[in-house]
Amino acid sequence: MTAVGAIVVLLSALTLLLAVTANMAGSVAAALDPARISVVLFDTSFGRAWSWHLLFAVLLIGAYLAPSSRWRMNAILGFSLLLLISLGWVGHATMDQGAAKLGHEFNQMLHLLAAGL
Repeated sequence: MTAVGAIVVLLSALTLLLAVTANMAGSVAAALDPARISVVLFDTSFGRAWSWHLLFAVLLIGAYLAPSSRWRMNAILGFSLLLLISLGWVGHATMDQGAAKLGHEFNQMLHLLAAGL
């Protein structure tokens, strides 16, 4: 069940990326334009944070697919927690600037970890 959850996380993260791309470009067709997706991923603060979120989702799925070993469950837990933390880097937690922004993001990260645990 948790492996299916990891796949759903990746698919929903990709879907949100496409929706944000379309919203930023003002066109639904832009959601499928690789150049525009690239701009969103690499030239916006949302995209840079979301790139990490996507990476953690892919690594989590990779950990599930890895052969059973001592480190596998630790990797699954670690990537799951990183996925939760990375949600604190987008959304309303990033609306401030300077120390207030860092404090808000840190607070959001702790809140998400506490809820997840």
